[in-house]
Amino acid sequence: MESITIRHQACKQYRFESSHHEEALAVRVLEVLDSDFGLYVWPCSLVLAEYIFNRLDMFTGVRGNPKIILELGAGTALPSLLLAKAPHQSARFMVVTDRPDVPLILENIRMAMKENGVHSTYQDDLAAGVSIRGLGWGDFTLASNENKDGGLLQLIRDVSNMKRIADDGSQSLGRIDIILGSDTFYNPSDFEPLLATVSYIINRHNPDCVFLTTYQNRSAKRNIDPLLQKWNLEGRLIQWDDFSFDMSKYIHSDVDPEDEDQDESANETIDEEMDDLWLRQADKEVSREMNASLSISAKRSKLALVDYSSGSDSENDDSAVENGDDNAGEHDASETLGHKIGDGGALSSVHLLWICRRGHGVNFERWRGASRHGSE
Repeated sequence: MESITIRHQACKQYRFESSHHEEALAVRVLEVLDSDFGLYVWPCSLVLAEYIFNRLDMFTGVRGNPKIILELGAGTALPSLLLAKAPHQSARFMVVTDRPDVPLILENIRMAMKENGVHSTYQDDLAAGVSIRGLGWGDFTLASNENKDGGLLQLIRDVSNMKRIADDGSQSLGRIDIILGSDTFYNPSDFEPLLATVSYIINRHNPDCVFLTTYQNRSAKRNIDPLLQKWNLEGRLIQWDDFSFDMSKYIHSDVDPEDEDQDESANETIDEEMDDLWLRQADKEVSREMNASLSISAKRSKLALVDYSSGSDSENDDSAVENGDDNAGEHDASETLGHKIGDGGALSSVHLLWICRRGHGVNFERWRGASRHGSE
């Protein structure tokens, strides 16, 4: 395997707590700030990870018949890292994917898995519960000499070879139970290939599979309802109250520096400088993507992807995006415990969307957690 060097890597730790679990879970994430490519923990992944931790029961099967969970466009892979480290690891199997043409992303995920105690993957050990591989959205191919991982058809073939064992001892083909994606509805040019990929899994592979994705409201013009109908899918929003999401844990609070000792103040200053560097680079990436024109024009609906936080209803309004500094300096790897993301403006505009096969919406209440609330 070709050696991949990752520069400018930072480690951040996120702590997850819930009244439904006796112990908290700390997950370490590796971010990358590179001149050619950057990986950052966006607000969307935090919301999705919080939902997962509060509803771990929905992501857990049994030994011999685990839940098979696929993450698309994983990036820093916070949701997958959480599930790989959460209790009952043998009751779930993770397939973590991202762009096959950027090996740095997949290598960074492998390194992050090791940071969280997952030292082997399915590619090296068939007993492992995590597979990390490239997958391009809309790529319906088998493996080849040019692409050893192949596209979706190869992934489904590989998953099918993972036999399920029922309570009576009978075996059946493995199938993807849950698809995850954070901030997947970001670039409008990706909407169609993304939903085509999701639709094939749900409509041709497993009709009981669902797609859980978080998106940030960015434009009044972005509406996925027509695409959902086109690909025989339907969606519903899961509200933050349904899984007791507390945004304040990720927001900087007003603290009097005189109340902190000198060491803590110094660490906070370093952390703020690192955040500034990362966010300036992130702004450059956002600006580059937001300059792309939208090819589908549709009216607003409950699933419109709207940026209320910017004060504008136009996706071509660049006023909310500042230009980055091209002379960003280098930083050694660093770690932040319980990392916070600022004033919460971006986080407050994140929504959690549940997508299923059209006509299967009756299962939504289980995922929303209505039955749990009703029993409390």
